[in-house]
Amino acid sequence: MQDLLRSQAVPGQRLIVLLRQAGSAAALIPAIDDFMAAHQSPPPLILIWPQAIKTWHEVARAPGCMELLEVRSEAQAQRAFDAALATAGLVLTGTSAEAAADARYWRRARACGVASVAYLDQWVNIERRFPGNALSDWPGLLAVIDEHDRRAACAIAPVGVRVQVTGSPALAAIRQRVQGLRAEGVVADPRRIVFATEPHPDPDTYRRINGCCDEDSFELALRLVRRCHAGATLALRLHPRDCRERWLPRLPADIALDWDESSRADCLARAGRVYGMRSFFLLEAQAADVPVYSLQPGRKTTCPLTDQRMPVLTDEEAYAP
Repeated sequence: MQDLLRSQAVPGQRLIVLLRQAGSAAALIPAIDDFMAAHQSPPPLILIWPQAIKTWHEVARAPGCMELLEVRSEAQAQRAFDAALATAGLVLTGTSAEAAADARYWRRARACGVASVAYLDQWVNIERRFPGNALSDWPGLLAVIDEHDRRAACAIAPVGVRVQVTGSPALAAIRQRVQGLRAEGVVADPRRIVFATEPHPDPDTYRRINGCCDEDSFELALRLVRRCHAGATLALRLHPRDCRERWLPRLPADIALDWDESSRADCLARAGRVYGMRSFFLLEAQAADVPVYSLQPGRKTTCPLTDQRMPVLTDEEAYAP
């Protein structure tokens, strides 16, 4: 990703970064840190939404070298973006479910002759990320994790949108941090199982379309712990958009439970294994060499993030601890 930023950025002009979600922040901040350390350029403007703030504080190595603006409304972000665009050489975004909103920034950048790059930290719900067919509704370049995602992107991107494999700065960074903790003596506990939540604003609709939601995955996780890991602790790691209240009615009395609020690296360095549904956290666990299981009971749809990357379980019978 650093090579991509170097090739796209204009010397002496500003980098503008939009970070809407925790996944985008985890993916892009390491690349921005490395880019800033290797190149003299004006401080980048980081427009960051509330869901990404915690990740920013956890991941950013040189926050003082960047201008951070916490975004409270789309109008505030648009005003700041438009004011900075005249001195910008590159616009960098993630790709979340709000790609329809990000399209406004890609269009503005294109109209002003400023390059734009969108990074795909995971290729899920693509139909929600790029709803428009017009070239102007897309960034100038899509950066993807691997060849698998490049093929998927090329299949739907309009002519004029380039696709480039950059790897994952987030996965490389988390692997390095976990290895550092292990070198310092942090040891994985085989009896500590982490479950990564994945909230959806309408779980019933998500379940109807996909066959399950993360609440169903959690129920499968409980059955696996009861069957194969008696005495283990199940640690819930909440997504930044999630809350404890959603899970309190679902907590069992017969399994030891913990709320994991540590850094991602510390969580993974101590975990014996990781469960989840389709969260990017599963890829981070895999990069850190932690055993990973995607739990998708009754699933109806495929998932490029998990399929052919890790064990995908639809019931407890296929589980091989």
